[in-house]
Amino acid sequence: MPDVMKALLLNPPSFANFDGGASSRWPVTREIESYWYPVWLTYAAGMLPGSRLLDACPHKITPAQTIEIATDYDFVVLFTSTVGFHNDLLLIRKMKERKPDLKIAFVGPHVQNLPDQSLMASEDIDFVVRGEFDHAVVEFAQGRPLAEILGISYRKDGKVMHTPTRPQLHTEQLDALPFATEVYKRNLVIENYNVLKDQLIKEGHSFQSQTDTEVLAHLIGKEYDTLGGEPTKGRLVEALRKVY
Repeated sequence: MPDVMKALLLNPPSFANFDGGASSRWPVTREIESYWYPVWLTYAAGMLPGSRLLDACPHKITPAQTIEIATDYDFVVLFTSTVGFHNDLLLIRKMKERKPDLKIAFVGPHVQNLPDQSLMASEDIDFVVRGEFDHAVVEFAQGRPLAEILGISYRKDGKVMHTPTRPQLHTEQLDALPFATEVYKRNLVIENYNVLKDQLIKEGHSFQSQTDTEVLAHLIGKEYDTLGGEPTKGRLVEALRKVY
C-alpha cells in the first residue's frame, strides 16, 4: 500500500431533479435544477495528493460510471444523506464487488447522528466519522490505525467502537485548510453550478428558463429595487454598475 492512499472524495449519484442546495441531496424536487459547490469535501481533497473530488449529480455521472471510477482508487470517502443512504449502500456493494480491498468511509450528518445503526447496516462501510471529517479521513489515508483516529466509529469483533471526540478546529487551523477554489478548478466543471440562481430562488425569485441571461436580469432587478427612489435612467445605470 502506498504511503498515502489514493482517495476519491465522493458526492454520489442521487435521484433525478432532486438535488440542489447547500447540503446537496436534502431539498425536494424543484422547478430549477441548481447545485452548490461541494465545499464540504474540498478540504480533505486538497490535503490528499492524487485525490479526486467527484460531484456526480451536477456532472451527470451515473452509478455505473461512479463504480468504474472508484476502481482506480484505494479509499472512497462518501458524503451520504438520510434520503440517499440506502442507495449509497447499494452503490458501495457494487464497488466492493469490483474491488474487494477498497476502503470506504461514510461521512455527513446522517452517520454523525446514527453511527451505530449506519455501521451495522452494511459491512461494506469500514468506518464513519462523527462531526468534521477533514482530518480524520486524511489521517486514515496516511496510514494511521482506526483506533488512533479521533472522532470515528468502526467495527471490531462484531461490536461498534467509538474513538474519543475530535476537538473543534480553532481559527488558525481553519485558516490552514486548502483553498476550496483550487480543488474546484482541478476536479469540477464550474459551468455546472448555479449558485447565484439558487440564492435568488431562496429570496423568492421565479425563473421561466434555464438561461444565464434571465439570472442576470433578476440580479439587475434586485439591485434596482435595493436602490429605491424614483424609476429613473440613472437608477437603472447604477444597478447595472453594481451587477457588473
